[in-house]
Amino acid sequence: MTLFAKVPGLRFRCGFFCAVFIASFAFGVSAIGQETRDEPGRQLYLVSGTPGAEHFAVMLYRVDSKAKLQLAREVIPDSDGLAFGHAAGGILFFVHPQANRTSVSIIHMVSPMDTDDVVFNSNGFPVPGNGSAAAELPASPVVILLAMAENIHDLTHLDWKLASVSRDPAGPAPRVKFGDWDEFTTVRFDGVPGGPGVEDELSAHFMGNNIVVGPFGHFVAIDALPPAMQGAHDPKHNYVGIVAASDEYLVINTTNAPMTASHASKTLLVHDLVRDKWKGIQIEGGVSTVRLFGSWLATIVMDWNPDQKTSPGRGNEPPYVQQMYSDEDANYYYSGVLTLQNLSDGRKISIETGQEDSEVLWEGSDTVLYRVNDTIYQAQIVGEHLQDTTVVVKDDEVPEIHWAFWSK
Repeated sequence: MTLFAKVPGLRFRCGFFCAVFIASFAFGVSAIGQETRDEPGRQLYLVSGTPGAEHFAVMLYRVDSKAKLQLAREVIPDSDGLAFGHAAGGILFFVHPQANRTSVSIIHMVSPMDTDDVVFNSNGFPVPGNGSAAAELPASPVVILLAMAENIHDLTHLDWKLASVSRDPAGPAPRVKFGDWDEFTTVRFDGVPGGPGVEDELSAHFMGNNIVVGPFGHFVAIDALPPAMQGAHDPKHNYVGIVAASDEYLVINTTNAPMTASHASKTLLVHDLVRDKWKGIQIEGGVSTVRLFGSWLATIVMDWNPDQKTSPGRGNEPPYVQQMYSDEDANYYYSGVLTLQNLSDGRKISIETGQEDSEVLWEGSDTVLYRVNDTIYQAQIVGEHLQDTTVVVKDDEVPEIHWAFWSK
């Protein structure tokens, strides 16, 4: 059974029992992409975690004076493993255990040393899905939405329950509520982290002249179709991947990349919500993944790999990372190229890493952090180039880092 219809050519990390649905809005410090390293009193925090893999802990780190990772605290033990992790609205949430999703651990960017673990699924119901999302609720505190299948005896007639978990431990009780599917209305989705493993896009589809998120039969319209597509799209190709969404931009993928060939690029549709204008943009690679940092769209350039070529830099990686890329990503070719595209002014920057295991971690105020295997770099964005590149940290545990933020 397919809970969300998959788009051929889209990429999914954790399959049937992986993803969660979140609703959130900015609270406290600005979200990722808004702080800078040079602000007085600010501390860089880095978070490790490998979604969908067993026996990988989630750890919060600082960086010491020797450019090495300094453990701040353990967020999730390796005995649990991480089901899924995501950043939205000043929080990071991590659903665990990997095999039995019962709890969510929240890192509050305003107070990252505070522990906050909430049990939302004490009965151990399956928490399935093919993606994650966020939504900005204008009159509500930050909540995390998780869909659970209560009736698992008949897979053709599943009964669905929605848990809403407030991000505010000091807010009114109860912290876990059940219910309101319409909280999906305003989507927020910053994309997917890097590292080995097939990634998720938020599954949606066309219904009438709307783009609709359909969490388990509860259809919620998030935007109107571009004017040129209204009444003209092919009803046989109704499914769409939401690759990024903020209060300024909605970025969707409506193209399929057949696995039998390589593809130089694919087209994404971008809705500039402030100006209410749609446009198409080209990103490199047929199955590349993206993350959204403000107006910058960061891409890990990837394509199908019908010839089973080895992606560049694999010999530089720790053995366990090599094995994960070999086992999980044999169908994908990582080019060792990252790109940054500015959705506001059209600037494009290419970062030649020569390393399959690389990703952009953070961008803000014309500063970017990106990871290349076991090293994280900081650079300044000047026009369409990076300048003044420096090493932030180099450490054996860096390959597991996929999130970064600044706090006091």
